[in-house]
Amino acid sequence: MASSTFFKLAVGATFTLPGYPAKEDGTSVIYTKLDATRARDEFGRVWSFSPSLAIGAQGFSGASPAVPTNTGTGTGTGTGTGTRGPVGPAGQTGATGAAGAASTLVATSNTTNTIGTGSLSFTFSSDATNLGWLPGSLVQVAAQSDVTQWMEGQVTAISTTSVTINVTSTNGSGTYSAWNLFLAGTPGPTGATGATGATGATGPGVPTGGTAGQVLEKIDSTDYNTQWTTPAAGGADVLQVQVFS
Repeated sequence: MASSTFFKLAVGATFTLPGYPAKEDGTSVIYTKLDATRARDEFGRVWSFSPSLAIGAQGFSGASPAVPTNTGTGTGTGTGTGTRGPVGPAGQTGATGAAGAASTLVATSNTTNTIGTGSLSFTFSSDATNLGWLPGSLVQVAAQSDVTQWMEGQVTAISTTSVTINVTSTNGSGTYSAWNLFLAGTPGPTGATGATGATGATGPGVPTGGTAGQVLEKIDSTDYNTQWTTPAAGGADVLQVQVFS
């Protein structure tokens, strides 16, 4: 388009300039007329037009003049939205932290106590810092000299130096002064009744035969080796036992 044609266009009209450098894809740059002598291309650059000169890009603006002091006030509101940017890449994995203190599984105590139910206290003789017990924890206390002698109950008070347990179940008896203390598992529910077993073989029962007044008598020490006999007349009383099979 000749430069003279520019002046015939209405403000706001768009146009191209054949022969001027095109975009990378080969298409012409699109311009929009701003006023009588200027136009803006699609990249935001402003160009000036003269009837006798070729167009040229508008130079950079000079420094802004000093802004006079203004004592007035004003308010304004505005809203705007923008497209959310893409999610950034994941950051690098941080350094591995220091290992925590190991948990203490078993505590010991030299407190003298007698096996029985009720509230009992034990002073720890070992480090109990990392036991992890809480009020309500189920704990078993077993004699070190005989682990079959034990007490079990819930913790009612706990510190780094001692523990108080409400003992509700025991096994064995006696008084001891060396104990192992450790967490106990909660008893599970009662299991279902098992199936009825097969009927056993019929036992030998009472041998057949015999008459009224006779009694069953062992012949020798062999199991079930018996016979019917008639008690001697006038003899000692004989206890008669009737066996049901």
